[in-house]
Amino acid sequence: MEWLVSDGTRVTWEGGEVRVEGASALAAALRGDLAAARAGYPREVSIAPPPGGGLPFDPSNVWMIDRWVREEASRPSLRQALSVSSSYVPRDDEAPPRARKLLARYNGGPPGVIF
Repeated sequence: MEWLVSDGTRVTWEGGEVRVEGASALAAALRGDLAAARAGYPREVSIAPPPGGGLPFDPSNVWMIDRWVREEASRPSLRQALSVSSSYVPRDDEAPPRARKLLARYNGGPPGVIF
């Protein structure tokens, strides 16, 4: 699986391993998040509105990786509009169970719908 960001950042997920390539501020932030998650200090990824709408980033879950990359690429602190392209299409069965519960609670609908 691959995510390409308009600033040149490339994120890949193969065999349960996430790799981040690129020299951009986004790539550096993603590498920092990934290192923190591997060290046992994952950042929260927004699933539903706060409070309580986030879950710890799990780099072994492709659904969470997709949310993480898209969330980070949309942060206004990057001072530029970034777009993300990927062949990955999120499926409800790939979302962690807690994410499905949060989405259903805040959306009142199926987990595939984003708040």
